[in-house]
Parts: sequence; C-alpha cells; structure tokens
Amino acid sequence: MISPRHFSISPERPCRKKIQGKSWKPLFDDPHTEIRSGFFYEYFFERKFSATPTLLAYRTKSAKFVTYPHHEDWVELFDLNADPYERENLADSTEHSALRSRMEDLYEKEKAAVGYVYPDYTDKLWPEGYIHTKERRPYPWQNKP
Repeated sequence: MISPRHFSISPERPCRKKIQGKSWKPLFDDPHTEIRSGFFYEYFFERKFSATPTLLAYRTKSAKFVTYPHHEDWVELFDLNADPYERENLADSTEHSALRSRMEDLYEKEKAAVGYVYPDYTDKLWPEGYIHTKERRPYPWQNKP
C-alpha cells in the first residue's frame, strides 16, 4: 500500500487528503530526527476472526493504551517496562491514574493529528446479536456435521 509517507516524497500527491498518516520525509533528511514518541493504531473486527474485537490504541516505548469503540467501559492500560507481556490491566488502578491520563491525552492528540475516521469499508463493529467470546468458532465456509 502506498501511504502518506510515500506521497510526501513524491512529486505528485493525487489522494493525499484521503489517506491518514504522517510523513517519514524528515528521516530522509536527518536519520537521527525523532518523528514520533508513540503511535496510534487500529484493528478491526473480522467475522472470520471473531475472538478479536475492533480496537483503537496508542503505544509508546513504555506504555500501551487500548480502547474498544462502542464499549467505553472496555479500556486497557499496560506499563510495558514492568509488564512486557501485558498481563495486568492498570486502567482502573488509582496508583496509575497519572499514566492513564497521559496516555489518554496522547491517544486523543494523535487520533486528531492523523485525522482518524472510522472507515466505512470495514466489517460492522458488532453484528446484531453477536456475543463476544474467546472460544474458537468455525469459519462460515467450513461445514460442520
């Protein structure tokens, strides 16, 4: 996929306003330039991988903040230095409220900076009547006797 980082070094920019992201051009000018201290990312619910819901997140070297659209009470926060395997969710920890506040702020700023919009070509967030489960489900094309 050609992304904004490629368009920013290209003489022609045919769909620059329709694509989200940041340019890597400063790195070509000076490889020691820091262009970001963290990144915003998304993963969309896929019917064939039904154990993984749609998520939006922000990650730095030392922390990770995860949200789940339409499920405001589903929030995850991890201190990656203390817990690199993300086993302890700190989102509701009063001891880590400053970290949560900082990560929420960075998440919102980066989401706005990249002009994030939820794409209309993805699977719907949660199909009508869908119950989230971690149990494996057969793919729709697999016939079970």
